[in-house]
Amino acid sequence: MFGDYSEDSQRAIGPLVDLTMTLERYRGTPFYAAFLQLSKSNAKKRAVKRNGDCFYLSVIFLILEESHSSTEFLTDLKNTLERLNRSLEESHVDKFVIEEFSSPIISLVAEISSGASVSFDEIDDLFWSYTSLYFRMIVSHHIKKHKEAFKNFLEEDVEVYCREQIEVPGCHTGEIEMASLALSLELSFDVVWLEQNATSVHTKGTGRKIGSLLYTPGHFEILYRDNK
Repeated sequence: MFGDYSEDSQRAIGPLVDLTMTLERYRGTPFYAAFLQLSKSNAKKRAVKRNGDCFYLSVIFLILEESHSSTEFLTDLKNTLERLNRSLEESHVDKFVIEEFSSPIISLVAEISSGASVSFDEIDDLFWSYTSLYFRMIVSHHIKKHKEAFKNFLEEDVEVYCREQIEVPGCHTGEIEMASLALSLELSFDVVWLEQNATSVHTKGTGRKIGSLLYTPGHFEILYRDNK
């Protein structure tokens, strides 16, 4: 299946590779021409585990990278996560649940703040699964809190949608989830869509830009472009 990576398929986030190295995997697919065009721009990517949580994994990784490169972003992130946890608690989410699932990323952010050397390659599966669930909680909370803004875009009740399509691990992500996470975390990112003969770029959010995602039907990966 195009976009997969075989060298270490159990890792949440794959190594950084030049797009030309994965070009053959797209040959014979409707997106080959678009991927070929993108590969000529010296872009690189990190493959992401294909488990339904790929959007959240990608954004989490970009956030960690940005935390390493900017103390200002790191401070803002700590304040944002604290604010979101207070808001979750005020909405009657159990405090133990909030702390349980937010603890891995908050602890890692504290390590980075202290100047400790953090190797992303050594981050374990528990971190990725707990933090993905935590981000799902954040998205669900945002949509419920602003249900009037979202209800006309859903075919079912907002509460049902959040319970069955967002809060469940492995459920795929759509426009609503992308926008909600960007707004909740007060950041932005580009989503580069591969189309049959070209690519199109869609920016989600209005805050500090943390990078780009590469999207092919049903799957997100991390994309590095010269303009971020």
